[in-house]
Amino acid sequence: ETKAQGLFIVTASLSFLGFSRGGFAVNHMDIAPEFAGVIMGISNTAGTVAGIVGVAFTGYLLERSGGASEIQGWKLALGFASFLN
Repeated sequence: ETKAQGLFIVTASLSFLGFSRGGFAVNHMDIAPEFAGVIMGISNTAGTVAGIVGVAFTGYLLERSGGASEIQGWKLALGFASFLN
């Protein structure tokens, strides 16, 4: 529950996400080579919408927990993100 532990967990999570990127772009070509561009557009749109909703929801959680300066709100927001992953 220290800052160093939190930093380590976030760094490790983002590092592992980098591994998944290698298989993401070619996956569309494997599924449907003729429509890879359309499928890529649809998946990128879904990712963008999720990013917008995620930021708004995180703000809502922080606001309900006393603001961004309260550690409890961050624990709730990051815990919810961990649950989804």
